[in-house]
Amino acid sequence: MARIVHLKGDEDDEEALEAINRVIGTMTHYGRKSYPFPRGRRAYVVEWSNGYASWCPPGYYNVNSPYSIYKRIGELSLDANELMVVGLSRQRLDSLVLLFDPLPLFSGSHEARERGNFSLVDIDAPPAIREIAIEETVGREEDGPRFSKYLEN
Repeated sequence: MARIVHLKGDEDDEEALEAINRVIGTMTHYGRKSYPFPRGRRAYVVEWSNGYASWCPPGYYNVNSPYSIYKRIGELSLDANELMVVGLSRQRLDSLVLLFDPLPLFSGSHEARERGNFSLVDIDAPPAIREIAIEETVGREEDGPRFSKYLEN
């Protein structure tokens, strides 16, 4: 699943937000993935923060710098909580980022568990990780039927 949204830049805010949220909805897999760097276009990386339970405006990567290593090597590696948006100005992205849908992986995080929102539904976590997360959250399967509600679709 792609972690990059390619926009023309002439979309209205609603169209841009819809395209971005469509990609966010597919971000259900853990791990890093490499993508070709979009040459000749402005690109920004936004990150999901489990602590804030929201998307953070660009700033961690300066992918547009003329000295950017990403431009030199021609690819960018994105983690499961990172999204590259291509084609929007920084100002537009800053105004839209707080309207992005939540990262689906957040529901399986430690922070979601602390807030009482834990669920592994629709998250593509390896079986061992799923088992550990559920045991830590709700106890062992033999503890009762509450175990299965965290896995069912």
